[in-house]
Amino acid sequence: MSRPTPALDGPAGAARGQLADDAHDGFDRLTHAVLAAPGASRQPALGAVLRGLLPGTAGVRWLHAEGLSPTSRAADLTAAHWLSLHEA
Repeated sequence: MSRPTPALDGPAGAARGQLADDAHDGFDRLTHAVLAAPGASRQPALGAVLRGLLPGTAGVRWLHAEGLSPTSRAADLTAAHWLSLHEA
């Protein structure tokens, strides 16, 4: 049995609200993977988290394109960042 995905609030929740219904499952998987990464309670650096989620250097390229440091945290992401990351 799978665990229910907790309700998103803040920028991630706002981003989810802008997506079509058929994109919610993929977005929920992404946010869960980022927010539930090992050490999430200590807010791990996004560079390390994305390295495990995106192929090759896609995570580093995404951070650079968004003007974010690899040491940025998930709490630093805006709704626009979450939408952009979902597209990546």
